[in-house]
Amino acid sequence: MARKTEAQHKKLAGLLAGPVSKKEMTIQEALLDSGYSELQAKKGLAAVPDTVLRMLPRNAKRIIKLGSIDPQTQEKIARGRLLENALKGKDAGSISAHRLGQDKRVNMWTLETQNNVLILQAPRVDIDKIMAQKD
Repeated sequence: MARKTEAQHKKLAGLLAGPVSKKEMTIQEALLDSGYSELQAKKGLAAVPDTVLRMLPRNAKRIIKLGSIDPQTQEKIARGRLLENALKGKDAGSISAHRLGQDKRVNMWTLETQNNVLILQAPRVDIDKIMAQKD
């Protein structure tokens, strides 16, 4: 594997530090855009070199670290915030907590069990025959 240039490291650090445009980039997208292979990019934060992490502003490092929490902790945070809001009677942070619970790793707002419903179409019957039998 070829070492990345300092320019590639700076580009990656810039992409991870914050959106240049209105569209935010995932870590995988930032790695790909900085010249990393698809295989490396799929590793996400684990593929980001320490030299790049040291280039990031303190706030970006903190946010990336927060994004590395496990799904169980994330679910507990969302549930805790919603419970705290209910007890206080305020909705501060409810939308953020709801979004946190919607993350595909947590997926809190889907049914745990699905009802399996089988709908059979009744056979079509000749109405004229039925009517003739009644007469």
